[in-house]
Amino acid sequence: MLNGCGEPNAIFLTEEESTNESFTFPLHMNEAKCNKCHGLEVKVSKIGELRSHNVGKDCLSCHSIEGAGRGIYTVAGSVYKPDGETPYPNIKVNFYPRNNQLENPVAVLEVDGNGNFYTTKEIMPGGKGDGEVGLLYPSVVTDHGEYSMPVSFSISMGGCNSCHGVDVARIFAE
Repeated sequence: MLNGCGEPNAIFLTEEESTNESFTFPLHMNEAKCNKCHGLEVKVSKIGELRSHNVGKDCLSCHSIEGAGRGIYTVAGSVYKPDGETPYPNIKVNFYPRNNQLENPVAVLEVDGNGNFYTTKEIMPGGKGDGEVGLLYPSVVTDHGEYSMPVSFSISMGGCNSCHGVDVARIFAE
């Protein structure tokens, strides 16, 4: 059985296709880069689901065109409670086109039961955000309020955990 980034049955497209049989790479593949063929799979985090893994890791290191994780994520990350250690499950992350939250978000992602959010879908049609340069302003929404990231991020770099938890604080909310 091939496991991409620890994801059980990662080589298979659907749960129905999963078996306990081992997988031998075809002659044209010498390493796990499943998304070159299977990258069109749609994956979106949902409140309550427990399918995600590797909380706090850079999701796009595996879930990219060169990675072995199923699906090519456009945006993905993890949210923590204020202690910075406990994942914050079952909340939402909003993505705004401008830094004012007066407009509707262009995307709302649910944080799953493990504290992760992710999607393979384009979250901003046309790829334009603030100043037409593809920038978005995320905020985390809990029962206690909405907590905004003070600066924008480029939608071309949707791996939130590639910075948060490495160079800057983890994403957290009350």
